Amino acid sequence: MEIFIFDDCKNDRNDLIRILQSLSQKNNIPMHIKVQKDLSSLFKNLNNCDLLFLDMVLGSLNGLSIGQNIKKLYPECRIVIITAFDQYSKQGYKIHADRFLLKPFNESEVLIELSELFEEYFRNLRCIKDMNIIPNKIYIKDILYIEAINKRTKLHMTNGRIINSPYTLKHWISELTNSGFCQPHKSFFINLSYVNEITNTDVILYSDELIPLSRNHKKSFEKDLLDFLYKAI
Repeated sequence: MEIFIFDDCKNDRNDLIRILQSLSQKNNIPMHIKVQKDLSSLFKNLNNCDLLFLDMVLGSLNGLSIGQNIKKLYPECRIVIITAFDQYSKQGYKIHADRFLLKPFNESEVLIELSELFEEYFRNLRCIKDMNIIPNKIYIKDILYIEAINKRTKLHMTNGRIINSPYTLKHWISELTNSGFCQPHKSFFINLSYVNEITNTDVILYSDELIPLSRNHKKSFEKDLLDFLYKAI
């Protein structure tokens, strides 16, 4: 995991590095932590950044403005605001910040705030490699939903591709346990990351596709979706 720190206070940087290294060792999370010392090097290397710790007060630089520019150019970059001033937590929504950490840092609080980000990061790396389907890796995060047809299934991907699978839906439900998927209907298994809204009879995906929501699955689906959204906050 590539982690960047952009903070002009050396003591704060060192405290954060120490805590992150401790978290890495205790939780077996591989991290490569790099301090970005100027704006030019930060933007030059952001393509390789998985998680950025961004200070809001950087001398003459405005951290909020920097964060807004980063999100325009690198929307996939996850940003954690770090600051000694609590009022900046209310401005985090302007740069779609993922978390907010108040200085001085507390190790247990940092772990609580970052645990979901770490979990999501490694969940996105999960993939399936099965020659019975296709020779290439299938990244789980790229599966929009799985549809059962007779005793086989089709994997509908986020890029519009459909991959035929010889396996049953029951196989995929077992294979993708704790991967953010849920069953709204006996013939469908949905990636909850792509649910836009639900109605009494359908699940509407961000792709505007409608997936049927059956009475038998509605209650459990709504509960799983709420639990998933709560974890994502």
